[in-house]
This record gives sequence, C-alpha cells and structure tokens, in this order.
Amino acid sequence: MPVCPNVSSLVLNASWGDLLTRRCLRRCSALSYSFTNGTNNYCLNSCPNNTWASITDQACLAQCPNNTFAHNATTTCVEQCPPGEWADLVKRQCMPNCTFNSSLYSDDSTDTCVA
Repeated sequence: MPVCPNVSSLVLNASWGDLLTRRCLRRCSALSYSFTNGTNNYCLNSCPNNTWASITDQACLAQCPNNTFAHNATTTCVEQCPPGEWADLVKRQCMPNCTFNSSLYSDDSTDTCVA
C-alpha cells in the first residue's frame, strides 16, 4: 500500500511519508530518519531491523558510513564504540569481542579489532 507518491527515482525529489502526522513531506523532520523499503519512503523515529540510524545523513542505512560503526544496542551509527566493545574496521560494527575472527585481537588502546 503506497504511502506518498514517489516523485522521482532520485531521493532528493522523493516524497516521504510521516507515519505520525500522516503527511507527505519533501524531507523528514529533524527528529526522524528517512527509510525506503524499495517501494515507499517513510520518516521513522527509529530504524527497522538490520539498519542503523545515521545522525549525519538523517537516514536508516544498511551499513554505517565511513568512520562510523553500527552499534546494535542503540541501532545507531557511532564514531566510537562504547566501553567494553571494539570496532570491527571491516564490518564497521561495534563487537562485544574480537573472537569472531581467530586472526583478530582486541586492542584496548584503540578500542578496535586488529590483526
């Protein structure tokens, strides 16, 4: 079921459906994130499963931008992983440990997984 007309295949010209106000917007409000499911464009307060909120892009993304890491507990992209987690530089995700790959070690001085 369509929410708002998709004016163009270009995201810049798309119409975004705000599920709270039930209005079509040219851009999502500062308190929400843009998300497209391939058919419809939505403005959401939090991102769906397997996407992370990028504060910089104000969008729900399948992978966080360079120099940021997916933090699963908050479903946001963070510049630095919280204490007790390490940044996987390849997957760009915060990990509870680096043992998912037998060739990696947790570097406490940089809070990253290193070879």
